[in-house]
Parts: sequence; C-alpha cells; structure tokens
Amino acid sequence: MRRFKACVLRTEAFDVTTIVVFSLLSLGVLIANPGYYSHDELQKLDHVARFGIGDYIRHYVVLARPEAFGTPVRPLAFLVQGGLALFMQNYPVVVHFMDVLPHVIVAVLLYVLALRYSQDRLLALWAALIFAICPMTIIATGWSAALMDRWYVLFGMLAFLCADAYVRRDEGGSFLTLALVFICGTLAVLSKETALVLPATTILMLVRYPKLNLRRFVIATGIWFLPSLLFFLYRLPSLVGSFGAHDQGPYGPSLANAPSGLLVYFTYPFLFGITEANNWVFFSSLRLILAAFVHGCLILCIFVRGGARATFAYVFLYFLFLLPVLLIPTRGAHYLYGSSLVFSVGLAYLLRGARGWPSWLQGLVGVMVVCLTIQAAYLEAFVYSIGSCMNSALIGLQSAYLSHGRPQIVDLRAELGAPAHVLYRFTTGRSQIGADYPVKFVVSEWGAERTKDAVTLAMNKECIVYSLPPE
Repeated sequence: MRRFKACVLRTEAFDVTTIVVFSLLSLGVLIANPGYYSHDELQKLDHVARFGIGDYIRHYVVLARPEAFGTPVRPLAFLVQGGLALFMQNYPVVVHFMDVLPHVIVAVLLYVLALRYSQDRLLALWAALIFAICPMTIIATGWSAALMDRWYVLFGMLAFLCADAYVRRDEGGSFLTLALVFICGTLAVLSKETALVLPATTILMLVRYPKLNLRRFVIATGIWFLPSLLFFLYRLPSLVGSFGAHDQGPYGPSLANAPSGLLVYFTYPFLFGITEANNWVFFSSLRLILAAFVHGCLILCIFVRGGARATFAYVFLYFLFLLPVLLIPTRGAHYLYGSSLVFSVGLAYLLRGARGWPSWLQGLVGVMVVCLTIQAAYLEAFVYSIGSCMNSALIGLQSAYLSHGRPQIVDLRAELGAPAHVLYRFTTGRSQIGADYPVKFVVSEWGAERTKDAVTLAMNKECIVYSLPPE
C-alpha cells in the first residue's frame, strides 16, 4: 500500500511538473513581450514614477466608496499592480513573468480540483493543459492590467478547495479549514468584484455528490458567502447609483446589454480570428451563428456522455463567472478567464471519452483542441505585436520629446497603414512622459491641421516615432 501511494504521489508530481513546464514554454511569447498592452499599466507606472509607491498605496490600496459601481475597488489587485510598476520601466520580463505565474498556479489548481472530482488523472491533466493555452485566457494573461481576473480566480479556487475539504470530512470540525475559506474568499473579493458570485460555485458539490453532508455544505458555503455579502453591502450605494445614473459610461449596467453579452461570450471560443471581444461587431452573422453552433454541439456532446447534471453544471458555471459583466456594454475577452476553467474541463471530459464513446467523435474534439491551440498562438502573437509596437513608439516618443526641449503639447498621428490604435493605447488618460509632467497628448488623423503650439510627431508602419518638419 505504501509503495502504491508513493507511486501515485510521484505520478501526480510528474503531472504538476508537466503542467508548469508546458505552461511556461507555451506562454514564452507573452513573457518575452518588450512592452505593454494598454494605457492601464502605463497610468500606474506614471503614478509611481511621479509620486512614489507610498502615495500610490494611499490612493489605490484602500476600500473606497465611489459613486458608480463601475469604478473599481480592488485593493489587493492594485497592490500587486503597484509592485509590478516598480519593474515596468526597465524589466518588462519580470512583469510578464509575474503575469504568467498566477495563470500557471491556477492551471495546477484546476488539475487538483479535476482529479479530486473525476478520479481520472488523464482527464485532470488534459484539462489543465488545455486551460494553460486556452484562447479564452490569453488576453487576461498577456494584458498585465487584467491581473485582477487571474488573482480573483486563483483565490476563488483556493476557497473552493478548502470548502470542499471541509464538506467531505465525515465527522468533526475544522476551524482552520473554515478560516481559510473565509480568508481566501475575502482575498478574492478584494482582487475583483466578480468574486461576489463565486460562493455559488459550491453547487458543483451538490451536482457531483448529491448525498453529501448537507449541514457541512451549508456551513462552508455560508462562511464563503460572508465576505461577499459584506463587500456587496459596502458597495450597495454605488450599485444603486449606477442603475439610477443617466450618463452611465462604458461600465453602466443595464438589462438591455445582456442579450449581446450572452452572444459574444458564448461564441468567443469558436469565433476564430477574433482578438478583443469588442471586435465581435465586425464578424458576419454567419460566422457568429457557426461559432454558436459549434459551442452548442460541444454542450450537446456533454449531455450525451454525462447527462443532464453534467450539462447543467457546465452551462451554469460557464455563465456564472460572466454574470457581473453581462449587464455592462463593454465586452472584454479577459472576462472569460473564469469561464475558461469550465470550458477546458468540458473539452477534456469529451476528449477522454468513455467505453462505447465513438472514436470519430473523440477525434473531432481533438481537432477542436488543435484549432483552439492555433487560435491561442494567434492571440499570443497579437498581444506581443501590440507590446512590441508600443515599446518602439514610446522609445521614439521620449527621444523626440527630449530633443524638442520637453514641449507641453504633443500632437501625434499615424501614417496611413500604420497601427493608429497604438497611439490611443499609450496616451489615453495620461499626461506624462517619463518623469515629465504635465504633457498634453493630441492624437490627430494623418493630414489633419496641426495643433497650435504643439510639436507634431508621426508614427510609421514599423511603429517608429519621428518629428514632422515644420509646415
């Protein structure tokens, strides 16, 4: 028996090592990214560079009560982001490695959870490997400012595993286990507001083990629900204000936004060629229908193999992670990070097959996995291209800015065919170049009239910024 247990432990250790190595190698492009994805990271860098990390902590690592619920209150995630800002200027590889590392940990936790619930080592291993390179996770992992999605899921999974350990004990209590449920649940909520819905994931216990100890289940779920309830009550005035506001902005909630949200997030996994979720409007109705059909077929296969309970668990958990963002008009691929856990397990469940399971159907699922892997590689290249372009543009911008004697107004424009969106990515909400402040950025169309009293700079297709000669 001891030899058998030792063999099992060695096998599981080998699986974990495989997941870690595979994840780091397959996401190496994201780690090697020389730049950043958007203005969000650069805004935090500006604050730390100008005022110092202490002032940053005083402003961001607090439980504020803004008027609108769309204004984020994420002290733990902002603390991590502030720490990463210290390395952003000179060591982007450190920042991106710390972006990938939580993702790798989540993949390992998924392996542990899937193994515990399926008792199938290969299913658990495949689920973790699929999740590691799932296209639904690439934007959330490669975009440093989306660290909130990774961290709230990480702490949520730890809370679930602790709650599960408590519920499945035959007798006796464990104050420490329940304390860990509360602590991890609190850390999840302080990472991102979406964690408010995570206590509902314990329904998976009821689906998998209908005869579990109901009393212990209620206690564990209640303990996990407590920090979510306290945070919800604390933010309730902001939530009420958001629904009542006339000018709600990009994060204003409305029931009218739900149908398009359901469509976007249901089709995204199989909407090949898409990058940011907001780009769904550029896809034809036929492609949207086809992507929805493929995802629908996947759910049908889960029903055929696992029955109604497995299908309910998949659909419920897939959309549970998206529930808080379905009501806002902004669509983001990083919001799918939690749902990708469910998606990856579903694919692994079908890929693993069963006795009597048609081999051609198993092969079809394998083709899906290959196509998704290609899409993930495409998204990695997309994130890298933006970071590389922004890095080149920022180097040229700072050089031109200094050579012109630190002007107060900088007029930027992109040559025809150049990625103009990159100019908006690194100027939005910013008024600083390095340590120099204030700087007013103006982004103009190519050929537009030049801004008065401004230095006019242009960016070419290679993302090199240069000075335009005087008119």
